[in-house]
Amino acid sequence: MEHLLRLGNLYHEAGDYSRAAQMYERDIETGDPFGYQNLRALREECGDVSGATELYRVGASLGDPMAAQSYERLRTDR
Repeated sequence: MEHLLRLGNLYHEAGDYSRAAQMYERDIETGDPFGYQNLRALREECGDVSGATELYRVGASLGDPMAAQSYERLRTDR
């Protein structure tokens, strides 16, 4: 649902990362792949490299080329 993604982005811009993550997770539940991308980036931004790496790995396995690039970047940075 596009409104969940937008709401997550608004929370993110306001600095409410917990609520942003909740909205992205709800968006993922609807089957929207953009929710994954935003949640991955948010986790990485907040310092949860392990969580972001796992989400990037999942995205890469589902054929997301941006996730694959980010997964390789994080793997080689460790």
